[in-house]
Amino acid sequence: MYIGGSLFLVVVGAVLAWAVRVQSSAFDIQLAGIIIFIVGILGLVVSLFLWFTWRSRDVPPPPPPPPPRDYPPLGDYPPPR
Repeated sequence: MYIGGSLFLVVVGAVLAWAVRVQSSAFDIQLAGIIIFIVGILGLVVSLFLWFTWRSRDVPPPPPPPPPRDYPPLGDYPPPR
């Protein structure tokens, strides 16, 4: 669940818990709203935790060091005859 889905659950749960006044003997809509609200809050906390602890793995590793030079550079050879 991402941040947008969590915020959606928080809003829907809050509306069901505190704005809807429907009485039913088979289903308690206020309790369902509180449960959805709590699930949305937990999803938001987990999403934010994962978002702040995520490390970018797009950075390539540094290049390896050049090999040791055991030969003279091209400019140090004597001219051809």
